[in-house]
Amino acid sequence: MSIWYTINLGDAMLAGESLDQIKNIFLLEYSKRESPKDIALFVRHESEGRLHCEVKIYFSPASFFGSIRVSQRN
Repeated sequence: MSIWYTINLGDAMLAGESLDQIKNIFLLEYSKRESPKDIALFVRHESEGRLHCEVKIYFSPASFFGSIRVSQRN
């Protein structure tokens, strides 16, 4: 079983700019690799019963390179 990676962007009301940056980096890397089928990124809003939800981004194992680049920018 492969390990998926996640980045928690925090409060959904404040995550828009970071989410846009991550999407842009991901799409750039995805196109450079000629759109491989094993690269994926999923965005999920999770509340866990709290008032405000958090935005979490899940990266497939093959796309982990993108989350490393994102972590280095923050």
